[in-house]
Amino acid sequence: MKSVGTTTEKTRTPAGGRVTLHRLAEYLGVTANTVSAALRGTGRISAERREEIRKLAAAWGYQPHMGAQLLRLKNVRRVGLLLTAGLGETVAAFGFQYPILKTFTTDCQRRDLRYQVEWCGLEQSIPALVSEGMTNGLLVGGRMEPALNRWLEQSCPIPHIPLAEPGPHAILPDAAGNQRQVMEFLTGLGHRRIALMNVPGEYSTFHAESTRAFIDTAKAAGVDTQEGRWIICHQDPHPTSNRQPLESQTYAMLRKTPRPTAVICMGLNLAQVVLVAALRAGIAVPYELSIIVHTTEQMSAEAYPRFSVLDPDSEAMVTRGLERLISLLDGKAEDDGSTPIRISGRLVSYDTTTLAPASRDE
Repeated sequence: MKSVGTTTEKTRTPAGGRVTLHRLAEYLGVTANTVSAALRGTGRISAERREEIRKLAAAWGYQPHMGAQLLRLKNVRRVGLLLTAGLGETVAAFGFQYPILKTFTTDCQRRDLRYQVEWCGLEQSIPALVSEGMTNGLLVGGRMEPALNRWLEQSCPIPHIPLAEPGPHAILPDAAGNQRQVMEFLTGLGHRRIALMNVPGEYSTFHAESTRAFIDTAKAAGVDTQEGRWIICHQDPHPTSNRQPLESQTYAMLRKTPRPTAVICMGLNLAQVVLVAALRAGIAVPYELSIIVHTTEQMSAEAYPRFSVLDPDSEAMVTRGLERLISLLDGKAEDDGSTPIRISGRLVSYDTTTLAPASRDE
Protein backbone atom coordinates (compact mmCIF):
# COMPACT_ATOMS: atom_id res chain seq x y z
CA MET A 1 0.00 0.00 0.00
CA LYS A 2 1.28 3.47 -0.87
CA SER A 3 1.96 5.87 1.97
CA VAL A 4 -0.36 8.87 1.77
CA GLY A 5 0.71 10.84 4.80
CA THR A 6 4.28 11.78 3.97
CA THR A 7 4.24 14.36 1.17
CA THR A 8 1.93 16.96 -0.30
CA GLU A 9 2.57 15.47 -3.75
CA LYS A 10 1.12 12.15 -2.68
CA THR A 11 -2.14 13.70 -1.40
CA ARG A 12 -2.67 16.25 -4.15
CA THR A 13 -6.09 16.10 -5.84
CA PRO A 14 -5.75 14.12 -9.10
CA ALA A 15 -6.18 16.02 -12.34
CA GLY A 16 -9.44 15.54 -14.22
CA GLY A 17 -12.47 13.44 -13.47
CA ARG A 18 -14.63 12.96 -10.40
CA VAL A 19 -13.06 11.64 -7.20
CA THR A 20 -14.59 8.22 -6.61
CA LEU A 21 -14.14 5.37 -4.19
CA HIS A 22 -12.52 3.30 -6.95
CA ARG A 23 -10.02 6.04 -7.84
CA LEU A 24 -8.98 6.27 -4.20
CA ALA A 25 -8.60 2.48 -4.02
CA GLU A 26 -6.60 2.34 -7.25
CA TYR A 27 -4.22 5.03 -6.07
CA LEU A 28 -3.75 3.32 -2.70
CA GLY A 29 -3.37 -0.15 -4.18
CA VAL A 30 -6.23 -1.61 -2.13
CA THR A 31 -9.78 -2.72 -2.83
CA ALA A 32 -12.74 -0.36 -2.89
CA ASN A 33 -14.21 -2.33 0.02
CA THR A 34 -11.13 -1.55 2.10
CA VAL A 35 -11.47 2.19 1.43
CA SER A 36 -15.19 2.08 2.17
CA ALA A 37 -14.65 0.22 5.43
CA ALA A 38 -11.92 2.63 6.51
CA LEU A 39 -14.13 5.65 5.90
CA ARG A 40 -17.01 4.01 7.78
CA GLY A 41 -14.76 3.00 10.67
CA THR A 42 -15.42 -0.72 10.18
CA GLY A 43 -13.40 -3.73 9.03
CA ARG A 44 -10.09 -5.20 10.16
CA ILE A 45 -7.89 -2.28 9.20
CA SER A 46 -5.08 -0.91 11.33
CA ALA A 47 -5.58 2.50 12.86
CA GLU A 48 -2.58 3.81 10.93
CA ARG A 49 -3.92 2.72 7.55
CA ARG A 50 -7.43 3.93 8.36
CA GLU A 51 -6.02 7.37 9.17
CA GLU A 52 -3.98 7.39 5.93
CA ILE A 53 -7.07 6.58 3.87
CA ARG A 54 -9.13 9.27 5.60
CA LYS A 55 -6.41 11.86 5.05
CA LEU A 56 -6.23 11.11 1.34
CA ALA A 57 -10.03 11.18 0.99
CA ALA A 58 -10.13 14.55 2.74
CA ALA A 59 -7.25 15.94 0.68
CA TRP A 60 -8.91 14.87 -2.56
CA GLY A 61 -12.30 16.26 -1.46
CA TYR A 62 -14.03 12.89 -1.72
CA GLN A 63 -17.78 12.94 -0.99
CA PRO A 64 -19.88 9.79 -0.67
CA HIS A 65 -22.57 9.43 -3.30
CA MET A 66 -25.68 11.45 -2.44
CA GLY A 67 -27.78 8.32 -2.66
CA ALA A 68 -25.72 6.76 0.09
CA GLN A 69 -26.16 9.88 2.19
CA LEU A 70 -29.92 9.75 1.73
CA LEU A 71 -29.91 6.07 2.60
CA ARG A 72 -28.17 6.83 5.88
CA LEU A 73 -30.73 9.57 6.54
CA LYS A 74 -33.63 7.19 6.02
CA ASN A 75 -34.14 6.66 9.72
CA VAL A 76 -33.18 10.20 10.77
CA ARG A 77 -36.17 12.27 11.89
CA ARG A 78 -36.62 15.36 9.74
CA VAL A 79 -39.37 17.91 10.31
CA GLY A 80 -40.49 20.79 8.15
CA LEU A 81 -42.14 24.17 8.60
CA LEU A 82 -44.39 25.43 5.81
CA LEU A 83 -45.14 29.16 5.91
CA THR A 84 -47.41 31.25 3.72
CA ALA A 85 -45.54 33.40 1.24
CA GLY A 86 -47.30 35.63 -1.27
CA LEU A 87 -46.40 38.79 0.64
CA GLY A 88 -42.78 38.66 -0.46
CA GLU A 89 -40.08 39.77 1.92
CA THR A 90 -42.55 41.48 4.27
CA VAL A 91 -43.94 38.18 5.51
CA ALA A 92 -41.45 37.41 8.27
CA ALA A 93 -41.50 40.96 9.59
CA PHE A 94 -45.24 41.17 10.30
CA GLY A 95 -47.65 39.28 12.52
CA PHE A 96 -46.91 35.99 14.19
CA GLN A 97 -44.72 34.34 11.55
CA TYR A 98 -41.36 35.62 12.76
CA PRO A 99 -41.71 34.11 16.27
CA ILE A 100 -42.94 30.88 14.68
CA LEU A 101 -39.85 30.71 12.47
CA LYS A 102 -37.50 31.61 15.32
CA THR A 103 -39.01 29.16 17.81
CA PHE A 104 -39.16 26.36 15.24
CA THR A 105 -35.45 26.58 14.46
CA THR A 106 -34.33 26.91 18.08
CA ASP A 107 -36.63 24.12 19.30
CA CYS A 108 -35.46 21.79 16.53
CA GLN A 109 -31.84 22.48 17.41
CA ARG A 110 -32.55 21.88 21.09
CA ARG A 111 -34.25 18.57 20.28
CA ASP A 112 -31.46 17.61 17.85
CA LEU A 113 -33.97 17.43 14.97
CA ARG A 114 -33.05 18.01 11.33
CA TYR A 115 -35.35 20.67 9.90
CA GLN A 116 -36.34 22.44 6.69
CA VAL A 117 -38.34 25.63 6.11
CA GLU A 118 -40.30 26.43 2.96
CA TRP A 119 -42.20 29.55 1.96
CA CYS A 120 -45.25 28.44 0.02
CA GLY A 121 -46.26 30.85 -2.73
CA LEU A 122 -49.41 31.53 -4.67
CA GLU A 123 -50.79 28.73 -6.85
CA GLN A 124 -48.40 26.21 -5.30
CA SER A 125 -50.25 22.93 -4.82
CA ILE A 126 -47.65 20.53 -3.41
CA PRO A 127 -44.76 21.83 -1.27
CA ALA A 128 -41.26 20.62 -2.13
CA LEU A 129 -40.85 19.64 1.53
CA VAL A 130 -43.25 16.78 0.76
CA SER A 131 -42.82 16.13 -2.97
CA GLU A 132 -39.02 15.82 -2.67
CA GLY A 133 -39.17 13.69 0.47
CA MET A 134 -37.22 16.11 2.64
CA THR A 135 -39.29 15.69 5.80
CA ASN A 136 -41.12 13.06 7.83
CA GLY A 137 -43.66 15.54 9.23
CA LEU A 138 -44.80 19.15 8.86
CA LEU A 139 -45.90 22.15 10.86
CA VAL A 140 -48.11 24.37 8.70
CA GLY A 141 -47.99 28.00 9.82
CA GLY A 142 -50.91 30.15 8.79
CA ARG A 143 -53.54 30.11 6.08
CA MET A 144 -52.55 28.43 2.82
CA GLU A 145 -54.08 28.89 -0.61
CA PRO A 146 -57.33 26.89 -1.11
CA ALA A 147 -55.74 24.33 -3.46
CA LEU A 148 -52.93 23.62 -1.03
CA ASN A 149 -55.33 23.44 1.91
CA ARG A 150 -57.35 20.80 0.06
CA TRP A 151 -54.22 18.82 -0.77
CA LEU A 152 -53.01 18.93 2.84
CA GLU A 153 -56.40 17.78 4.11
CA GLN A 154 -56.99 15.04 1.55
CA SER A 155 -53.70 13.80 0.12
CA CYS A 156 -50.69 14.74 2.25
CA PRO A 157 -48.78 11.46 2.83
CA ILE A 158 -46.99 12.57 6.02
CA PRO A 159 -48.27 13.78 9.41
CA HIS A 160 -48.84 17.52 9.54
CA ILE A 161 -49.93 19.91 12.27
CA PRO A 162 -51.79 23.12 11.36
CA LEU A 163 -50.86 26.21 13.36
CA ALA A 164 -53.59 28.88 13.59
CA GLU A 165 -55.99 27.19 11.15
CA PRO A 166 -58.39 24.28 11.82
CA GLY A 167 -57.52 20.70 10.94
CA PRO A 168 -56.66 17.36 12.52
CA HIS A 169 -54.25 17.79 15.47
CA ALA A 170 -54.38 21.59 15.07
CA ILE A 171 -52.73 24.03 17.47
CA LEU A 172 -54.83 27.20 17.56
CA PRO A 173 -54.71 30.57 19.31
CA ASP A 174 -57.49 30.87 21.86
CA ALA A 175 -59.20 33.66 19.95
CA ALA A 176 -62.26 33.78 22.23
CA GLY A 177 -60.22 33.58 25.41
CA ASN A 178 -57.78 36.21 24.20
CA GLN A 179 -60.57 38.61 23.29
CA ARG A 180 -62.14 37.97 26.68
CA GLN A 181 -58.83 38.88 28.36
CA VAL A 182 -58.74 42.18 26.48
CA MET A 183 -62.37 43.01 27.22
CA GLU A 184 -61.95 42.27 30.94
CA PHE A 185 -58.81 44.42 31.02
CA LEU A 186 -60.52 47.39 29.37
CA THR A 187 -63.72 47.18 31.38
CA GLY A 188 -61.57 46.94 34.50
CA LEU A 189 -60.18 50.35 33.51
CA GLY A 190 -63.73 51.68 33.29
CA HIS A 191 -64.20 51.55 29.51
CA ARG A 192 -67.80 50.97 28.44
CA ARG A 193 -67.65 52.22 24.83
CA ILE A 194 -65.29 50.02 22.81
CA ALA A 195 -64.62 49.63 19.08
CA LEU A 196 -62.95 46.85 17.09
CA MET A 197 -60.63 47.23 14.09
CA ASN A 198 -60.28 43.98 12.16
CA VAL A 199 -60.02 42.47 8.70
CA PRO A 200 -62.76 40.36 7.06
CA GLY A 201 -63.36 36.96 8.60
CA GLU A 202 -62.66 35.33 5.24
CA TYR A 203 -58.99 36.24 5.68
CA SER A 204 -58.43 33.70 8.45
CA THR A 205 -60.26 31.63 11.04
CA PHE A 206 -58.50 33.60 13.78
CA HIS A 207 -59.93 36.93 12.59
CA ALA A 208 -63.43 35.49 12.18
CA GLU A 209 -63.35 33.97 15.68
CA SER A 210 -62.01 37.22 17.14
CA THR A 211 -64.90 39.26 15.73
CA ARG A 212 -67.47 36.79 17.07
CA ALA A 213 -65.76 36.80 20.46
CA PHE A 214 -65.75 40.60 20.55
CA ILE A 215 -69.50 40.71 19.91
CA ASP A 216 -70.22 38.05 22.54
CA THR A 217 -67.96 39.45 25.26
CA ALA A 218 -69.14 43.02 24.66
CA LYS A 219 -72.75 41.92 25.03
CA ALA A 220 -72.00 39.94 28.19
CA ALA A 221 -70.14 42.90 29.74
CA GLY A 222 -72.76 45.48 28.78
CA VAL A 223 -70.30 47.32 26.52
CA ASP A 224 -71.63 49.79 23.95
CA THR A 225 -70.51 49.00 20.38
CA GLN A 226 -73.27 51.07 18.73
CA GLU A 227 -74.95 47.81 17.74
CA GLY A 228 -71.87 46.71 15.82
CA ARG A 229 -71.30 49.98 13.95
CA TRP A 230 -68.01 50.37 15.81
CA ILE A 231 -66.70 47.18 14.22
CA ILE A 232 -64.60 48.42 11.30
CA CYS A 233 -63.06 46.01 8.79
CA HIS A 234 -60.07 46.86 6.62
CA GLN A 235 -60.71 45.08 3.33
CA ASP A 236 -57.04 44.69 2.35
CA PRO A 237 -55.07 42.93 5.11
CA HIS A 238 -51.68 43.28 3.39
CA PRO A 239 -49.36 45.08 5.85
CA THR A 240 -48.30 47.63 3.21
CA SER A 241 -51.73 48.28 1.69
CA ASN A 242 -53.28 51.74 1.29
CA ARG A 243 -54.81 52.65 4.65
CA GLN A 244 -56.00 56.15 3.81
CA PRO A 245 -59.67 55.12 3.36
CA LEU A 246 -59.51 53.27 6.69
CA GLU A 247 -58.09 56.34 8.42
CA SER A 248 -60.91 58.49 7.05
CA GLN A 249 -63.50 55.99 8.29
CA THR A 250 -61.86 55.85 11.72
CA TYR A 251 -61.59 59.64 11.91
CA ALA A 252 -65.32 59.96 11.18
CA MET A 253 -66.11 57.47 13.98
CA LEU A 254 -63.97 59.38 16.48
CA ARG A 255 -65.53 62.75 15.59
CA LYS A 256 -69.06 61.60 16.36
CA THR A 257 -70.83 61.71 19.72
CA PRO A 258 -70.81 59.34 21.44
CA ARG A 259 -67.45 57.94 20.46
CA PRO A 260 -65.51 54.93 21.79
CA THR A 261 -63.06 55.44 24.66
CA ALA A 262 -61.05 52.34 23.67
CA VAL A 263 -60.26 50.50 20.44
CA ILE A 264 -59.15 46.88 20.07
CA CYS A 265 -57.01 46.39 16.95
CA MET A 266 -56.32 43.04 15.27
CA GLY A 267 -52.87 44.02 14.04
CA LEU A 268 -50.26 46.72 14.54
CA ASN A 269 -50.90 48.26 11.12
CA LEU A 270 -54.52 48.88 12.17
CA ALA A 271 -53.46 50.37 15.52
CA GLN A 272 -51.23 52.86 13.72
CA VAL A 273 -54.22 54.00 11.66
CA VAL A 274 -56.28 54.56 14.82
CA LEU A 275 -53.43 56.54 16.39
CA VAL A 276 -53.10 58.84 13.36
CA ALA A 277 -56.88 59.35 13.14
CA ALA A 278 -57.04 60.18 16.86
CA LEU A 279 -54.24 62.74 16.57
CA ARG A 280 -55.96 64.34 13.58
CA ALA A 281 -59.19 64.53 15.58
CA GLY A 282 -57.39 66.17 18.52
CA ILE A 283 -57.87 63.14 20.78
CA ALA A 284 -55.01 62.33 23.17
CA VAL A 285 -53.83 58.71 23.42
CA PRO A 286 -54.15 57.13 25.96
CA TYR A 287 -55.84 59.79 28.14
CA GLU A 288 -58.88 60.23 25.91
CA LEU A 289 -58.61 57.03 23.85
CA SER A 290 -56.99 53.72 24.82
CA ILE A 291 -55.63 51.42 22.11
CA ILE A 292 -54.70 47.76 22.56
CA VAL A 293 -53.39 45.48 19.81
CA HIS A 294 -53.42 41.76 19.07
CA THR A 295 -49.80 41.39 17.92
CA THR A 296 -46.45 40.13 19.12
CA GLU A 297 -44.75 41.77 22.07
CA GLN A 298 -41.62 42.18 19.96
CA MET A 299 -43.46 44.19 17.31
CA SER A 300 -44.92 46.40 20.02
CA ALA A 301 -41.45 46.98 21.44
CA GLU A 302 -40.25 48.21 18.04
CA ALA A 303 -43.14 50.66 17.62
CA TYR A 304 -43.61 54.14 19.05
CA PRO A 305 -45.52 54.60 21.17
CA ARG A 306 -45.21 51.11 22.60
CA PHE A 307 -48.73 49.74 22.19
CA SER A 308 -50.38 47.61 24.85
CA VAL A 309 -50.67 44.11 23.42
CA LEU A 310 -52.34 40.75 23.55
CA ASP A 311 -49.52 38.52 22.33
CA PRO A 312 -50.91 35.24 20.89
CA ASP A 313 -47.84 33.35 22.20
CA SER A 314 -46.84 31.85 18.88
CA GLU A 315 -43.77 30.41 20.62
CA ALA A 316 -45.98 28.16 22.75
CA MET A 317 -47.97 27.16 19.67
CA VAL A 318 -44.82 25.94 17.92
CA THR A 319 -43.53 24.10 20.98
CA ARG A 320 -46.86 22.29 21.45
CA GLY A 321 -47.04 21.67 17.71
CA LEU A 322 -43.62 19.99 17.66
CA GLU A 323 -44.57 17.89 20.68
CA ARG A 324 -47.74 16.75 18.94
CA LEU A 325 -45.91 16.08 15.67
CA ILE A 326 -43.22 14.00 17.38
CA SER A 327 -45.87 11.95 19.17
CA LEU A 328 -47.49 11.23 15.78
CA LEU A 329 -44.15 10.23 14.26
CA ASP A 330 -43.49 7.95 17.23
CA GLY A 331 -46.97 6.43 17.03
CA LYS A 332 -47.74 7.70 20.53
CA ALA A 333 -50.55 10.18 19.85
CA GLU A 334 -52.73 10.49 22.93
CA ASP A 335 -55.95 11.24 20.99
CA ASP A 336 -57.41 11.12 17.49
CA GLY A 337 -56.59 14.77 16.87
CA SER A 338 -60.19 15.87 16.44
CA THR A 339 -59.93 18.32 19.36
CA PRO A 340 -57.55 21.23 18.74
CA ILE A 341 -55.19 22.48 21.40
CA ARG A 342 -55.94 26.12 22.22
CA ILE A 343 -53.09 28.38 23.34
CA SER A 344 -53.87 31.36 25.57
CA GLY A 345 -52.14 34.62 24.80
CA ARG A 346 -50.53 37.00 27.27
CA LEU A 347 -51.68 40.57 27.85
CA VAL A 348 -49.07 43.25 28.49
CA SER A 349 -49.99 46.85 29.27
CA TYR A 350 -47.66 49.51 27.90
CA ASP A 351 -48.11 53.13 26.79
CA THR A 352 -51.47 53.21 25.01
CA THR A 353 -54.01 52.15 27.65
CA THR A 354 -55.20 53.84 30.83
CA LEU A 355 -58.36 54.56 32.81
CA ALA A 356 -61.42 55.58 30.82
CA PRO A 357 -61.95 59.38 30.83
CA ALA A 358 -65.14 59.20 32.92
CA SER A 359 -63.52 56.85 35.46
CA ARG A 360 -60.49 59.12 35.80
CA ASP A 361 -62.69 62.14 36.58
CA GLU A 362 -64.59 60.36 39.33
